[in-house]
Amino acid sequence: MKVVVVEDELLVAHDLSTILEQVGYVVSAVVMSVEEAIEAVEHYEPDVVLIDIVLEGERDGIDLGRILHADYDLPFLYVTSHADRSTVERAKATRPSGYLVKPFTEADVYAATEIALSHFAERSGGAIAADSGQPSEGLPPFRLRKVLSYIEEHLTEDLKLGELADVAGMSKYHFSRLFKDAVGVPPYRYVVQQRVAEAQSLLLRTDLSVAQIALKTGFSSQSHLSTSFREHTGTTPLAFREKR
Repeated sequence: MKVVVVEDELLVAHDLSTILEQVGYVVSAVVMSVEEAIEAVEHYEPDVVLIDIVLEGERDGIDLGRILHADYDLPFLYVTSHADRSTVERAKATRPSGYLVKPFTEADVYAATEIALSHFAERSGGAIAADSGQPSEGLPPFRLRKVLSYIEEHLTEDLKLGELADVAGMSKYHFSRLFKDAVGVPPYRYVVQQRVAEAQSLLLRTDLSVAQIALKTGFSSQSHLSTSFREHTGTTPLAFREKR
């Protein structure tokens, strides 16, 4: 399990990292601000994030928790010395998976982190996939965005399932299942849909031949484009162009 620690007190961050590594976690990054934390989450794709509430910069740990809950669908817990009513109420609104009050022991950190992961899996409606560390009913938003962006950038290339699974950081089996849960169609069909959509745009905007458009949109031939185009739109590329 990979962990990102968000803590602006270096001694506390060191102690927390040491404890996490001693009980079997991999500390991917230690950062001090909301901005650095978001970068670390997107780069390292951790399984859980531990957040101090008081951080460097204008935004605090609760602001980060709100972002993680809304945009990244990741389990996170607060590690803080603040346990007053107002702070706890603000923290509760972000739906953290746990709340650990300083000072802490190794047992405290281990128990809080394990319970946070368990609570997140239950709240998400399923067990955590063994090879991906993610809920079983769909790709988390930040992984999905990475895959969709990759498809858009490489649409004309011969995209393979294994290649997309590597971008998502999971096995082909789990990626294919979670992608379909998130998008509604399997990865291959989504790629074809995007190629057909791009072909429609080129047919309307340019005078390129159907064969040229096929090559520009990643189809192996004009025949391949025509077959896929009819399947998805109910008409042929030439008939579609004539309607413009």
